[in-house]
Amino acid sequence: MLRQADRIVLLGLQRTRHLGVYYARTGQYRSPLPAIRATIREYEGRIKHLQGLLDQGDTLAKEHIANVTRRLTEDLGDIARSEGRTRAWPLAGGRVAWERQAAELAPDWAVGRS
Repeated sequence: MLRQADRIVLLGLQRTRHLGVYYARTGQYRSPLPAIRATIREYEGRIKHLQGLLDQGDTLAKEHIANVTRRLTEDLGDIARSEGRTRAWPLAGGRVAWERQAAELAPDWAVGRS
């Protein structure tokens, strides 16, 4: 099961007698990549500007570049840790809870049978 924020967006089912994993998507999945790409584009723009200042002899540009780079590290860490991004973890309630969710989101699956 895959959640984003408080919504289930994908269920996966592995069959023991049939090779492969079956998926049911809810259509609510949102990729975290646009946020990551925007953060990196913003960083690249800042670095380009600061590099120009450094080339012109700005004595503080080197320090600003270091600060912007530290900020990128923090921003990417925040994206990875934020609650609104994709997460996967054991489902509270175990198999019974999973079967209940699967019955709601993918009623045509024969859940519980291999």
